[in-house]
Amino acid sequence: MIKTESKKRRLDLHPLAAVVLAMVFATSTLAISIPGDTSVGTWNPGTRTYILTSDVSETIEIVEDNLTLNGAGYTVTGTGILGSIGVLLNGRTDVTIKNLNVQGFT
Repeated sequence: MIKTESKKRRLDLHPLAAVVLAMVFATSTLAISIPGDTSVGTWNPGTRTYILTSDVSETIEIVEDNLTLNGAGYTVTGTGILGSIGVLLNGRTDVTIKNLNVQGFT
């Protein structure tokens, strides 16, 4: 007979470490990349306009300059975790965002 011993391990985190981990998980989620991702909207290259066709629960990342994001009245909803981002415009220029509701981001 072979005897195995099961050991449970406990992870104790400093409260600040838990906050940092929460921030890492909040900011490392997948983003919807506009204009490339058409899973939540349509892209018109002639007018350089992306129009949402549904609500979004992820970060929307604008990856090109000189375009319009028309939310069409839809909502981008976050989890409320500190550091989460609704629409990311890192280094972008000449971007217009209209008709978009944003909630649950801090």
